[in-house]
Amino acid sequence: MLRRPHVARFLLAAAHPCFCEEDSANTGNGVRPSGGDPVPVVRLSEGKAGRPTGVVIATKGMTTQLQSTLLHLHAAGIRHVVEVRKSRDANGARTCAHDRRVHKFVEQVVNSSSLALHVNSDLFYRCVDLIDEPVFTDERTIAAVAKLVECADVELLAAIPDSFEDLMPLTDGLAAALRVPLLANSPSTSRCRLDKASMQEALARAGVGGARQVRAASPDEVCELIAGAGLEYPVIVKPVLSNGSEGVFFCRSGEELTSAVASNIGSSNVFNQKNDEVVVQEYLKGDEFVVNTVSLHGKHRVLDMWAAAKGVEGNKILYGHQTLVAEPGDQADVVDFALRVLEAVGFAGGAAHLEVVRTVAGVRLIEINARPAGHTPRATRQVGEDQISALVQAIARPAEFLERAERAPHYSLRRGSEELVMVVFLRASRDAEVHRDDLMRIIRLPTFRRFDRVAVPMFADAVEQSEDNTFWVASRTEGLFTVPLTVLLVGSKEELERDLKRIRELEGTMYRPFRTFDPAHFAGPLEGADQQRWLAVVLPKVGFRVQALAGCKFQGSDGKMDHYKGNDVGTVSRWNEDRILITWDRTGLTTSMANLAWAQSFKVLEEGPEVPEVSARLQALPGKRLRAPAPTGAQDAGVGEEKAQPAWIFQPYDVGTVTAVKDGRVVVVWDDSGLGSSVAEASWASNFRLLLQEGHERRPGADAASGSAEVA
Repeated sequence: MLRRPHVARFLLAAAHPCFCEEDSANTGNGVRPSGGDPVPVVRLSEGKAGRPTGVVIATKGMTTQLQSTLLHLHAAGIRHVVEVRKSRDANGARTCAHDRRVHKFVEQVVNSSSLALHVNSDLFYRCVDLIDEPVFTDERTIAAVAKLVECADVELLAAIPDSFEDLMPLTDGLAAALRVPLLANSPSTSRCRLDKASMQEALARAGVGGARQVRAASPDEVCELIAGAGLEYPVIVKPVLSNGSEGVFFCRSGEELTSAVASNIGSSNVFNQKNDEVVVQEYLKGDEFVVNTVSLHGKHRVLDMWAAAKGVEGNKILYGHQTLVAEPGDQADVVDFALRVLEAVGFAGGAAHLEVVRTVAGVRLIEINARPAGHTPRATRQVGEDQISALVQAIARPAEFLERAERAPHYSLRRGSEELVMVVFLRASRDAEVHRDDLMRIIRLPTFRRFDRVAVPMFADAVEQSEDNTFWVASRTEGLFTVPLTVLLVGSKEELERDLKRIRELEGTMYRPFRTFDPAHFAGPLEGADQQRWLAVVLPKVGFRVQALAGCKFQGSDGKMDHYKGNDVGTVSRWNEDRILITWDRTGLTTSMANLAWAQSFKVLEEGPEVPEVSARLQALPGKRLRAPAPTGAQDAGVGEEKAQPAWIFQPYDVGTVTAVKDGRVVVVWDDSGLGSSVAEASWASNFRLLLQEGHERRPGADAASGSAEVA
């Protein structure tokens, strides 16, 4: 790792040195990337003076978008890629040093595919960490990063962001500092392409037609501000920096408006920045479209466009479905407006993702994201290209891109193709369990192609191969980040509409309440699901009384020590994300098991308290005992004198009363000794059991099974 003392707020780390043409002379017969075997030096996509070319990509770590971009760049002959990875923590799991998935992908997939891609050289890859930097990086930091990124014998052609728009100010700054010839946009207009209010202001200045809006920094002032601006309800509230519908509210009244502003101000957004300001905009009602573009030197191409449907539930705007527009020429006003937006915000090069609405007053902008669409391309087969392929063409073969932009700038369906694509965003009506059978009904639809925006690769295949009783967990859908699954359908317009209707019908019954299915068959969370919330509901909590099922027993790892057997009763003494700990009445021993399998061996008898209340009666478990401190002077007893033995505060099966619960400890006064002891709240159930009724007597065999355990 390289630490730059003159840059205080961040840590930069270069994984390897530059791999330049001169290196080949030092190794004798090639270049050694990452200390590997020499590879032949072959000039591909040469820049000025025959230098090899490269690209800078700003990322937050491995994404499918990044994988696709690397493959396309390598196939196009780009030889060098420098990844600038933004991380929050220098020792975090996502830094270049700790997360080597991109390195592995380059080594085992990209470079292993060289011959198949008809490329005679490896892709040389470096990774540079940028730690804990704000969204808008200062010039000194940019200069320091550029110094680590540049290499004298490689011509860097472009600096591009991965699929996160908050990386765009960084790439704008690097493009200017490195003086790259392609896809450069002025850092002076970066805010217009990221700040939700600034982009509308830029449109208004350019006469393109921005949405009416006000900025607000306090819930106390917002109602007066929108009244002064002539805004009428409903209005939309959103943070000036956000994405994925995070912090977006649909407000019908002043009460809802002040509540929405209050919930945003001071909170952290998805970019790990504090929300100091929101924008309140007029609600744009009409036909909505998503437009994905690629630009070079101010020449723009539309690569795909989608008719989008959304719905309002409460104060949230939820994604519904999107359908590929068959002919962009049929929506000429939308295309023309999108290109005017690009000009207005100073976007001359790169990929962009726009959301617009055709209102009665004309087409208006919801927002522009100056990066590729945040998902894998969805219509490549139907169109024959996509944002990633066009972006790489603009870098590796700019003349071809510009010629295409002049001749036929926008996409069209492949000749003879009548297939359209529909993207359906599932909506969980509540926190729920989703059974395999319901997902299989979606998979069996005639137009189904795959699930999208899901962490599990080939998720449909995983569902098909799962056991019959398998289920997953979903959280109630409140925005894009809690859409449990995204379904990709391919077919004619009529077929798509039919299967969309069927999916919505299935959703009417597929979201089952927690505890509907056996936890032992839990397969994992769907996208955005809060697994801990589900565990808190379905798992027996600390203090619950459980009973071992008939035939179940555990005799220790050596098979000799009796821990519990069928019908034994115990108390849940602790649990975490992975395991449940149960302390058994009969033996006083504690066992643990995977928390999702507990229902196969135990059943809940009673829902006891997590911490016993004052006046609760407790009984010491077998093997649990505590002596009082030694009497004063006992250690000084002379030879032949009998040493005074400390009294027992409690012994196994003794009963006592909780007299206080304070400072994280439970205080118990014991019936037999009249003495008191205390135990940590988190440990009480490992030593005692709660008596729910009087009449429990001391049982024989007080010294059963276990060694003693002091209770501090």
